[in-house]
Amino acid sequence: MTSPTDSPRSAPNRALWFSLGVLLSVLTAVAYQAVLYVQKGHPSLPQIAKGFSIAAVEDSINEAWVLEGAPKLTSTQFFRSTDGKVSAGIWEATGPSKFEWHYGTDETVLVLEGGAKLTHDGETTDIGAGNSVFFRAGEVVIWEVPHRIRKTWVLHEPGRVARRLRSVIGD
Repeated sequence: MTSPTDSPRSAPNRALWFSLGVLLSVLTAVAYQAVLYVQKGHPSLPQIAKGFSIAAVEDSINEAWVLEGAPKLTSTQFFRSTDGKVSAGIWEATGPSKFEWHYGTDETVLVLEGGAKLTHDGETTDIGAGNSVFFRAGEVVIWEVPHRIRKTWVLHEPGRVARRLRSVIGD
């Protein structure tokens, strides 16, 4: 003879089956969202390459930012995320020149060739091949390029929350 608690319809068993059902539903939803992310967040190569030219193009600079010389800038963008918040490429400047750069988004760079002198908040730093630098959105940096510098860049939009926190914290 079975007791009432052994019945499949008893309260403890119903709670267990309900919990397992909820867990299965959550796992199914997470798996579905993961599939959507992979499909949208990681497009195939033809989607990434569509509309991009790998050839270097002359980059423009606001004339008010040029402090000395006539910098010649070229840029090649080779990646942009589907949401447009992340992009990457190669940038080159030929001097001698000195100019300000106003960062609208976060940027991480790795210097491939050449070098430059950077001045930010009164501090000057020399960078050259192999150096990596991170610039925050909103910063203004003075670049002094004696001959030439070539770097890879990754731009990333920090978002409203990060921008607000930075303005409150001050860093």
